[in-house]
Amino acid sequence: MSDELKWEAVTKRDAASDGKFLYGVITSGVYCRPSCPSRLPLRKNVRFYDDATSAERDGLRACRRCRPLDATMKDRLIERIRTVCRYIDDHAGERLTLASLSRRAHLSAFHFQRTFKDVVGITPKQYVEAARMRTLKSKLREGQSATDAGYDAGFGSGSRVYERVDTRLGMTPKQYREGGKGVAISYAVSETPLGVMMIGATDRGCASCSSTPPGTSCSSVSSSSIPRLRSRRWQTIATFSFRHG
Repeated sequence: MSDELKWEAVTKRDAASDGKFLYGVITSGVYCRPSCPSRLPLRKNVRFYDDATSAERDGLRACRRCRPLDATMKDRLIERIRTVCRYIDDHAGERLTLASLSRRAHLSAFHFQRTFKDVVGITPKQYVEAARMRTLKSKLREGQSATDAGYDAGFGSGSRVYERVDTRLGMTPKQYREGGKGVAISYAVSETPLGVMMIGATDRGCASCSSTPPGTSCSSVSSSSIPRLRSRRWQTIATFSFRHG
């Protein structure tokens, strides 16, 4: 969005632009949402920012009238990120760029990437890769060849599938498609606040990371998606601790 369009949104006090950018008023030393009801400043005294951090770096403070840091605005940003996540899940096989995803969230690429990581815990690129891995696994379990499954999942050529996912499957795509026949896996379990957590690995890498309700057999998690593995209990991991707040 150009500065001209941003200024137009400010003059109209456009609430739909909240979360897309902030504007700072140099003379008063505050930064506001586009919909701020305060008196309209002179254009020459206004600067635009992607986020509050950038505005505060210039020595500005949050406006007390529109409260740009309120939970309402944060909730809107979170919902935009969730919408993008759902889009990625549904279109993992397509070409997904940072620019196209940030436009879908109505944010600048820089602001989108930082907000996405704050909300989800990983970068957009990592989320896209994870979504493609889920699609790949699903297609392989359906019996597709590694090449066809790779194309459908968005990995491109068959060689790229083997280059990029071998260690993340814990086996070759062909072995995964065959249900892990003849592949040995070691797994470890732990009780967590979310239930029983299981991590399984082969000599190639991590093959499974899943959680189950308390009382459920952990070995059944891996066998449901990789039914022909030869599994053995490695150890019981110490109970995880979670920080709150």
